[in-house]
Amino acid sequence: MPALINAKTVLNSFVPITRFNKGEASKIVSEVKNDGIKFLVRNNAPECVMLSLEIYKNLLEQLENYELAAKRIS
Repeated sequence: MPALINAKTVLNSFVPITRFNKGEASKIVSEVKNDGIKFLVRNNAPECVMLSLEIYKNLLEQLENYELAAKRIS
């Protein structure tokens, strides 16, 4: 999994929703585990984002830290 999510990672992470419909869901989940993120696209528009569990937990921890810092300031 990349340490940082950058523009190159994002551009390489678009996945057409039709791949799910063709039975590739398991493969896409494996890609998320390796790459950290995938953007599911339907009709050339993003539908949802898939994050690895590690990135998701990291985001939750960062959110909690920001909330605690905001409480200290106010």
